[in-house]
Amino acid sequence: MALQYVTTGYACWSAATLAVVEATRNDDDEKNYLSLPVDYTGHVDDLLSLTSASLNSAHRRETQADIAAWSSNTRLNPARGLPERKHLPEVAAEMARLKQWRQSAMNNLANHLGVPEPAVI
Repeated sequence: MALQYVTTGYACWSAATLAVVEATRNDDDEKNYLSLPVDYTGHVDDLLSLTSASLNSAHRRETQADIAAWSSNTRLNPARGLPERKHLPEVAAEMARLKQWRQSAMNNLANHLGVPEPAVI
């Protein structure tokens, strides 16, 4: 596994995520499946592919109970506090909006990139 961004945001978040995948998985194909590279090129034309890789890779890791548990508890995760705040009306409304539009957005993203549609999220 190569040291690379696999999340958007902080380098330490990506490095820790890679370390967890590396430490908990033995199969290289599975490691690669859970760790799509998020390439920061600085070009606006690459924003869709960066977003697609980040969201698809995150979804893949969310389906793995051990990785998801680590992710929801680590201080490095910028979204870690969401579950504790989901009772707040403004947070609940945004989470519902995300759930409503996420799959359509992911399908649209795949269509613009000319790649197969992502799994149902």
